[in-house]
This record gives sequence, C-alpha cells and structure tokens, in this order.
Amino acid sequence: MKHTQTTRCKARRHPEVRLSYEPDGIPDVDVRWLLDHIEAIVAHGEVLRVGETIRIGWVDLEIGRVDKGMLQLLEPDWSGVIPLTCVPWVTETLRQLRRQRDVVDSLGLIDEILFPNICESGLVCSRLNLGEMGVMERLEPEGADSGWFVGCADTGHAHDEPAELERVSLYQAACWIPASVQFYALPAGCRVDVVEGLRVSREGKEIHVAPGSYLERLRLRSSDA
Repeated sequence: MKHTQTTRCKARRHPEVRLSYEPDGIPDVDVRWLLDHIEAIVAHGEVLRVGETIRIGWVDLEIGRVDKGMLQLLEPDWSGVIPLTCVPWVTETLRQLRRQRDVVDSLGLIDEILFPNICESGLVCSRLNLGEMGVMERLEPEGADSGWFVGCADTGHAHDEPAELERVSLYQAACWIPASVQFYALPAGCRVDVVEGLRVSREGKEIHVAPGSYLERLRLRSSDA
C-alpha cells in the first residue's frame, strides 16, 4: 500500500488529506490529478468535513480522520453489501476512473462523458448475478435513475419482459458484474454488445474505436479469449 498526501491545504487553514492505494495499474498522473483536485476545491473555499463525502468520478468517497488532524479519503469495500462499508484507501476508485475515461476517450466521446453515481439505479436482467454480461444500454438519466440497463449473455432471455428485470443500485450491479463498471460513464444513447466480440453503438450506429486505444486492446483480448 502506498501513501501520499496534499501539501497546499494548510495554507488555507484546512487539514491536509492523505490518499492510500495499491499502485498496481494506477498511473502516477491519476494520483497527482486527485491530489490537485482536492487542493483546488479547498483553494476555492470548500471545506472537507469528517463523515461527509466527496464525489470522484462515479464514486462518493467518505471523509475520515487520521492522526495529527489529517483527513483521509475512504472508498466502498465493493462487497455488494448494503448499507455500504468504507475502507481507508481509494484503489478501486482510481482504477475505475481511469478505465471509464479510457473507454469514453476510445470512442471520441470524452467531451460527453457522463458519470452516474454508484447509488443511482439501473435496470438489470434477473439472471445478471448468475452469468455473464451480454448487453448494456443507456437511456437519458432521470432523477436517481442512471438510465442504464444491463442484460445477461443469453440472447434468448426476454429482456423486454418486466418480470425478468430488477431495479438495483449501480453499486450492486457493479459488484455482480465488475466488467460493466468501465462502461458506466458512456453518454445516453450508447449500447455495448459483448456476446459476439465487443461493439459499441449509439442511436443504432456503430461507433468507431480509435486504433491503439484502450477499447481496441480490450476488444483484441476478448477475441483471443
């Protein structure tokens, strides 16, 4: 586990904030971005208080306190258990944020990135926690509804039947099917099909995947599996 912290918050008479994370798969630039982001919001007058939360990507991180008055960010433990239990690191938050950005950027949609929140709901196939993901599709978000539908890989399963669907939090859906997480920041109108290869479309038209991008590498790994 690595530890780092902000260094410019005290100049605003605000406690510094520590980040703990497992470095595997997490670029240093992403850690630096998060530190800069925290320092920027403090510089603009926001006060981080113990027990409250701060939104990073699609995750609400809890604010805790460590020794010498320093604050620390805590993320959900990703066990799928409700109510959420938090742990004193931000490893998965950073990993997920990187993958969500990379997916959207692979499709040339970075200017339209649309993070939901893990507490928002989505419609999921009743078999989702029993098998593999086959399709994801996002409608316009409305209120606490993220707009997401996540279906199983059984093409014969009737996903248009209300009895075969369940509304759950995206946090629960993510814990059932971790592979779905990387696509959650796609904007409304996007559809992801993974039954035969990996294809992303929008309003019925397939979206070009940039050569050498994260999503192209993911598609190549899927075809080799």
